[in-house]
Amino acid sequence: MDKKNLIENVPCFYELDSEALDILAGKVYETSFETGTIIFNEGEDADRLYIVSDGVVEILKNDKDGNEVVVGVHTKGNVFGEMAILDNLPRSGTARTRTPVKVLYLEREDFLKILDTNPSVNRCMMKSLSGIIRTFNEVHIKENAEYNKRLKTVLEELKKMQKEALYKERLYLMGQSASQILHDIRNPLSVLKTQALLLGTGRLSSSEKKKACENIISTVSRMENLTTEFMDFIRGDIKLDYTVVGARQLGESLSDYLADKFAKKNVRLEIEYKNEFSAIVDEGRILRCLINLIENALKAVDRDRGIVSVVFDCKNEVFSIEITDNGCGIPEEKLSRIFQPFFSESEGGTGLGLQIVQSIVKAHNGEILVKSVPGKGTTFTMMIPCFTFGV
Repeated sequence: MDKKNLIENVPCFYELDSEALDILAGKVYETSFETGTIIFNEGEDADRLYIVSDGVVEILKNDKDGNEVVVGVHTKGNVFGEMAILDNLPRSGTARTRTPVKVLYLEREDFLKILDTNPSVNRCMMKSLSGIIRTFNEVHIKENAEYNKRLKTVLEELKKMQKEALYKERLYLMGQSASQILHDIRNPLSVLKTQALLLGTGRLSSSEKKKACENIISTVSRMENLTTEFMDFIRGDIKLDYTVVGARQLGESLSDYLADKFAKKNVRLEIEYKNEFSAIVDEGRILRCLINLIENALKAVDRDRGIVSVVFDCKNEVFSIEITDNGCGIPEEKLSRIFQPFFSESEGGTGLGLQIVQSIVKAHNGEILVKSVPGKGTTFTMMIPCFTFGV
């Protein structure tokens, strides 16, 4: 092998004159390696600089999972192993032969002497290193672009799969809701039919006619509530209509709406205001949440002995409403399921009431908590962060 001819074609030695090349050629040694041979390992001290005269050498690093990654490939005329000598640090990678390889090598001390005595070698070495860094950056940018492209494709596929999964889930739930609608509306329709037939006989007294009309109105109201719950569930999203409403205003609306129901069961409804304040919320939907929770509490308590309390409070711009009853409570194994669609323990319920309550509270960026002790009662707490002000 003509060492001088090979060396003078190495970029970092371009500017050496003939005499310097002769000296350098006298300092390098030749050796060879079989395929798969480790020339040096990552972390070892740097003792030599290598020039490939024939074959292919790859530079490897281990990733965080311990897998080998090829970070560089060197062929005839390429220099490798110089970086660790220049920065006086351990090897940053492992050099392994990909094919049978012949190399020239220069001992560390000889290379450093050449750098000290030949400024032109320093200039060429800087150019060479600059080229390596530039090439690495270009490759790195290209690889990142390819990676980002693949990542974008994967994300688009995931979004598509998620959309399809949500669509299928929505179809499934709509199928469930359609079945539930048929089941829940059948009984009210039977009541309407019976009352209409009774009115059609013309044999009812005035009081009986009044009672039949009340039953029809009550049944229609129930069907309206069922329809509203199902529609809200099927639509999924909840658009809020914000207004300024006072805590006492909400409490009085509740008391007026629920007075007859509590009177019929002889149950006490206690409303307490920890402080006087107004909040910016969707009044209609918050009222609906409270009515749903309070009516559930009314079903859970005993006739003549039941107490349902509602406490309004505002601390640190968090509007909270606590509904507590002294009823039968909720078993622990069922507590985690109460907000699931179509889960209901009460006869004639859709199983959507609490799920819709939770959706409305979340639409206000709030949360709803529940605590229950079987045999002692249950407490639901709605907490809604909002703009509030004293009144």
